[in-house]
Amino acid sequence: MRGDMKMGSKKLLILVAVLFVAAAALVITAVAHGPIDRKAEDPSSEMTKVSVTAPAEETESSEISDNLEESSQAEVEEVESSAIEETESSALEEAESYPYTDPLTGMGCSEDIASNRPVAAMLNTIGEALPQSGCSDADILIEIPEEGGITRIMGLFQDVSKVGSIGTIRSTRRYYSEIAIGMDAILCHAGGSEDGVSLLEDYGYATLNQFTHPDLYWRDQWRLENLAVEHSLYTSGANIQGAIDSGVINKTHYDGYSFPWTFTKDGTPQEGDSAVSLTAQFSSYKRTTFDYDQTSGDYAVYFFDGQPYLDANNGQQVHVENVLILQTTQYTYEDGVHQGFDLTSGSGYYACGGKMIPIYWSKGDPTAQFTFTKQDGSPLTMGEGKTYICLMDYSAPFGHE
Repeated sequence: MRGDMKMGSKKLLILVAVLFVAAAALVITAVAHGPIDRKAEDPSSEMTKVSVTAPAEETESSEISDNLEESSQAEVEEVESSAIEETESSALEEAESYPYTDPLTGMGCSEDIASNRPVAAMLNTIGEALPQSGCSDADILIEIPEEGGITRIMGLFQDVSKVGSIGTIRSTRRYYSEIAIGMDAILCHAGGSEDGVSLLEDYGYATLNQFTHPDLYWRDQWRLENLAVEHSLYTSGANIQGAIDSGVINKTHYDGYSFPWTFTKDGTPQEGDSAVSLTAQFSSYKRTTFDYDQTSGDYAVYFFDGQPYLDANNGQQVHVENVLILQTTQYTYEDGVHQGFDLTSGSGYYACGGKMIPIYWSKGDPTAQFTFTKQDGSPLTMGEGKTYICLMDYSAPFGHE
């Protein structure tokens, strides 16, 4: 009985082995000749997506390739998603780090910087006195003609503390004093014209005049030996900030002060003329040119006949996001030398991002600030960043390309 059972078990094992070999043979045959075509059998079957005649190696390679592509795509999407999250996180961190707005540039800053009174320094632009120092750190640069065809620049700094040397420092004029008063700026200057100084006195407007605060200024020895004395005077961000911190002059604005300029990330006019190059011909002596740099997205500034406007502190050329050409009436004083400008209102142009539109501007009272509107009367919104203003007589040549 047990022998018969053993024999039966052996037969059963042999039968299972035969069936297994037969099944394996069928699988090998199926792989060698491709999958069975079940298209006619079931049109909705996924098998209809695979060609009956495709060799097994090609099918497997295609599937591997598809898997690799899906994997690569997934990795790319994961990297892109990670980059977006990182960018958003960085932007959020920056917004959290700089929750306030710099009134001169529209960019983020800390609360103490946002509430600062800006510092206004009178800078020398005569060719022999160049290069200036500190100009690349200025948030706003305002260039206006002087007597004899020369110009002078007022550089405005919302945060002067990190600026190195600033100069060379020159005197103020009435129109610069009016601009400083309107912006409630801390004016750094070396004296001034009679009406420029008397206006400050009339308004009881305290400044950091080199005549009354000589300890904040120094004269460069090389310039004293090689240039006229008026091309040698300097101050620094540290000296000015020290005077502010010690209470020599008020640090914050008077109650009720507000700055009317508005900014947006991209201030390029939607409509307007091409402005890849702008030229302000102040006189036969002084010309300022702005060339749009598509790589950096701003304007590189040049003086005279194409001389880069450089900062001696760092060797960098001055770049600005916004250019304002303000046209008005220029007149000569009774002395036949000094110049004056009507700062009531006028017309002009605004350029940003390689395009330009006509605008209107106004100021009026010395305590008022510059305001700008488009031709339709709506407020002008400028691009975030630095601004260069050219105040010119209507007759002074201005060109653009």
